[in-house]
Amino acid sequence: MIGGSDKIMLTETRKPQPYKIRPLDAALRERIQPTVDETWGGPYLAINGKLWDSRAMPGYAAVCGDEVLGYLQ
Repeated sequence: MIGGSDKIMLTETRKPQPYKIRPLDAALRERIQPTVDETWGGPYLAINGKLWDSRAMPGYAAVCGDEVLGYLQ
């Protein structure tokens, strides 16, 4: 039981949509940057005592039409 209710409510039903995996380009990076900033506090990562700029790292995004479904960087 979650939140005092034993009922499950579906708020939205969507058909699976075809998506494409695309390499991150400048336009996609600009679109995901607010999420990176919110999640990680900015574009920089500290790994083994070295500072890396995630904007310079390769990555991929799952895209359906104009919507970015997710990314890997």
